[in-house]
Amino acid sequence: YPDLILRLMFGQEFVAAKTALVILAIGAIFYGVAHINLNFLFGMLGPKLNTIIWLIAAGLNIALNFILIPAYGITGAAIGTVVSYIVLYLLSSIFLYGRVKIRFDFPRFFLTLVCCGVFILTTNYLKTTINLPVVPEAIIVIAIAGIVYVALLFLLRVVRISELKDIKQSLMAK
Repeated sequence: YPDLILRLMFGQEFVAAKTALVILAIGAIFYGVAHINLNFLFGMLGPKLNTIIWLIAAGLNIALNFILIPAYGITGAAIGTVVSYIVLYLLSSIFLYGRVKIRFDFPRFFLTLVCCGVFILTTNYLKTTINLPVVPEAIIVIAIAGIVYVALLFLLRVVRISELKDIKQSLMAK
């Protein structure tokens, strides 16, 4: 519902930027994880490596903006930004996993992406199927797609009940 979000937050004249909002929403996921990685790297190694990683991502963003904005406008800017966020994520992950020596769980990561894809497909399908005023429709669609997403996380064993119990015990102990 990017058009609804833009209309409510900024007004009708910003609805034209809905494609850019969708692209940037995807990029926010990569940025969020990169930010966590970079905080760990900063704590372990100090600011030098973080600065280098940020400079690479920023330089790439500037270069992509020069290439993409003339041809694609705001959508090009969003694509350039997301690509730089993905590079930020990849570089921070490579250095973090190299430093910490932990095993990255690719199967679980892939299954999580599958669950996200099903969530998006479910949302798109329900948006075209349900015909209500936009706010109730958004609430119903997101609730149903969210239930499907959580159910898939458990069915595919991305999340296990035992993990939730461990988290609950850990929180209750504090």
